[in-house]
Amino acid sequence: MRRRRSNRLPIAFAATVLALTATVAVLLYLPSTSGLPLVVRHIPQSVPTYGGIIGRYAPSDALQVSYDDLAAIRGINTTALPNNVLLDLVEPKLTLTSSEVNSRLTVALSSPNATITVALLTPAGFAEASSGFGTTTLPFSQVGQSRLFSVSNIAVADLRSALSLSSTTG
Repeated sequence: MRRRRSNRLPIAFAATVLALTATVAVLLYLPSTSGLPLVVRHIPQSVPTYGGIIGRYAPSDALQVSYDDLAAIRGINTTALPNNVLLDLVEPKLTLTSSEVNSRLTVALSSPNATITVALLTPAGFAEASSGFGTTTLPFSQVGQSRLFSVSNIAVADLRSALSLSSTTG
C-alpha cells in the first residue's frame, strides 16, 4: 500500500513565508511612533577617521581604543576611583597619582605589538610633571612641540616607557 503524500507541508511553508514577508513589509512601510518613516542608513565605503582626542592619539588602524573620562567619573561618584600611584620616577623625583589625571586613552596596536596609554593630566599634575622635567638633565627627543623622555617607572617593576610632555592650548 502506498502512502499518500501530504499537501499540508508545502502549504504550511508557503503560508509561513507569506506571513513573514507581509510582517516585514508592514514594519518597513508603516510610520514609526514619531510619525516619520523608518530610516535606513548604509555603512560608508570608507570609515571616517577618529575625531577629537581619540583622533589626536589613536591611529585609524588601531586594534582597540579605550577612553576613560576620569574627571566625569569623579564628578558622579567621588569614591569610585582610588587614588593610586600611576607614575613614580627616581630622576627626576616625580610621583603622579590617579587624582592628577583628567582622562586616560589606551590604544592597542598590531604593528608594533604594543599597548600605549596616554594620560591627560590636570593643570596641577601637568605643572608638577613639567617642573620636574624642566630641571632634569636627562636626555630627550624633540618631536614637534613635545619632548620625549625615556623613563623607568618604579611603581611597576621593570616597566619601560616613554613620557611625553607637551601642553595644549584650547
